[in-house]
Amino acid sequence: MDPEKFAIGNPFVGDPRPELDNAWDNLLQNIQIRVDLNEFALLQPQLNRSSLQLPDGSYIIRLRVYHELHCLKWIRKWIHREHYWPNLSGYELHEKRWHIEHCLESFRLHAMCKPSLAPSTFNFVNRTVSDAVTADGKHVAKCANWNVLQEWADKRRVDLNNVDRSSLKDDE
Repeated sequence: MDPEKFAIGNPFVGDPRPELDNAWDNLLQNIQIRVDLNEFALLQPQLNRSSLQLPDGSYIIRLRVYHELHCLKWIRKWIHREHYWPNLSGYELHEKRWHIEHCLESFRLHAMCKPSLAPSTFNFVNRTVSDAVTADGKHVAKCANWNVLQEWADKRRVDLNNVDRSSLKDDE
């Protein structure tokens, strides 16, 4: 894979820049969403636990996809930590590193729990120079419609920075 070709026109990769940070921020704007009591009850077989309840009676949840994207953003920032966290040292460095370790372990567990069996083909990198081979990275898979998910989540977004923490109910 040619990294420069891969990055052309892709707002999510490359060196830190405002449009890249905006693209990631927009991707993660729905990291917390609300579900009403009935929806939360339907989720209980999967969750088997409670969550914080907003004053209107709805519950705060996070879809796994947003946790995964959050982790990817953190790994990206870790790669470019001199830019994002220029004065990081000591405990802060240790704390961020373990956040990354948590993310990597989360990806490993998810990959083993829900493995993608989408096939990938191989080809020569440059047959005349060497016999090196590479996977082309173009996996055959059916993707979800991301825009539909984002539109659904947009209507349920919860910004925890704008929620009075004392108004949240915790029934555990």
